[in-house]
Amino acid sequence: MDSPVKKILFAGLIICGFLAFNPALADTAGTTAGSQASSNCKLVGKDTICTLANPLKTTDAASLVNTIIKGLLGVIGAVTLLMFVWGAGGWLLSAGNPEKVAAGTKTMLWAAIGLILVFASYILVNIVIKTLTGG
Repeated sequence: MDSPVKKILFAGLIICGFLAFNPALADTAGTTAGSQASSNCKLVGKDTICTLANPLKTTDAASLVNTIIKGLLGVIGAVTLLMFVWGAGGWLLSAGNPEKVAAGTKTMLWAAIGLILVFASYILVNIVIKTLTGG
């Protein structure tokens, strides 16, 4: 990733992956902005004051952390997929060059190792939290 164009494309893919896989940004079925606004409005004197609905649908700290972690896991999944495609592309386009084949294989291997470590840490954190909270 030497050129600025590749860096910009890579950053764009990460942002698109975050927006596509972030459960906090997902719209729930059957709710519209109009129905949320009408239920959150109060008449104060002559003025109507409307408050915005909570987009995360929670005020509990544990649920908020859970939503953030799930969003980050979506980003990590998108980046891992991108790295697999990058490594496989390098491997397929190597034209038989052993150094490029090794580099593509190494990229895919490290992407898999990274994904395994992320999910192992997620499982470990869940076990610790359930042990501490008794759930």
